[in-house]
Amino acid sequence: MKEIEILPRTIKKHPIRKRILGCQKGFSLIEAVGALPLAALVLVISTLAIANFVTAFEENKLYIQMQDELFTAMEYIRYGYPLKNVTYSNLSDDGMIGLMTAKNVSIPPDGNSITIYPRHVSQGANESNYWLKYYLDPNGNLIARGQYRERIFNSIVFPSGNMSISDKKRFRIIDINFRLSQEQSLQDKFVYYTIKAEVRFRQKKSDESLAEDLKKNTRTIEYSSGCFLANYKGQEN
Repeated sequence: MKEIEILPRTIKKHPIRKRILGCQKGFSLIEAVGALPLAALVLVISTLAIANFVTAFEENKLYIQMQDELFTAMEYIRYGYPLKNVTYSNLSDDGMIGLMTAKNVSIPPDGNSITIYPRHVSQGANESNYWLKYYLDPNGNLIARGQYRERIFNSIVFPSGNMSISDKKRFRIIDINFRLSQEQSLQDKFVYYTIKAEVRFRQKKSDESLAEDLKKNTRTIEYSSGCFLANYKGQEN
């Protein structure tokens, strides 16, 4: 009977695996230390980019808020200022006073305010007890002051809140103008009005000039509109 000789098994190393394993040397201490400044630079740049993004986002948010509030103020002048239990209530049929319902308006020569007198008032009411005036106060607020019968009110139309930065208001109106056009006849009148508002993002630094402060720390917007006085009948006050 022949004996079977068992040969030892030979395992061949794969050449590609050998090359890959041979390349795994890692980083030396010198290489790691040399990469630290680059990593720190990338971190600083990333931090600054995020900070600038957050700042720009907050500024745009405030600017959009100012746009919305100023647009609402422009619409109040056109259609009337709503004030519950004063300009409207469940117990009164008084309509709001705006340019759309104006019988007449009064604008001073400098054009910095307008007083609106409505065409329609409640039955049996005294017309002199119905009026609404818009004007700019020294703090840059748009004020609506008026009377509905015995109800007299004085309200801030713009801005809606009382936000401020140090001694500066966050939102304020820097210019307002009303103009009455009478180009054709006493029966055809048109009111043009423009309001310019400013939002402040941060307070002025001590080393900044006034021009630099306005350029870096504020932003403005200007809205213009007009309304035909369809109910105007030629009365003057």
